[in-house]
Amino acid sequence: MAILKVACDSGGEAGVTTKAYEYYRNLRKQKLHRHFMLVKGASQFNATLIRQTYPSPGKQRKKGARKVTIRGDVPLLMLNTHQIKDGVINDLQREFPGPRFVHFPHWLPESF
Repeated sequence: MAILKVACDSGGEAGVTTKAYEYYRNLRKQKLHRHFMLVKGASQFNATLIRQTYPSPGKQRKKGARKVTIRGDVPLLMLNTHQIKDGVINDLQREFPGPRFVHFPHWLPESF
């Protein structure tokens, strides 16, 4: 089975966001960017579930003690991780097979 798309968290330690943006730009030069997407967790609980954005061009956004230059040329998926996690938990708690039921192999130990 071929990999359709890879998602990479664009935040974290100092310098991670800048390196993630540079990596995406490098993939775009090689025409490989269609299989790669940067993601970021939205901070508000009531945010849209999934939203694609292009961070504002020409600004320097301060993240803690570091600055990240944003050009508006890199797509970023904003994810409402609160709602996504709630949905996964609900799916895992379903007791009967049907829509959104999560199937595990029979050989998997009960402790899993």
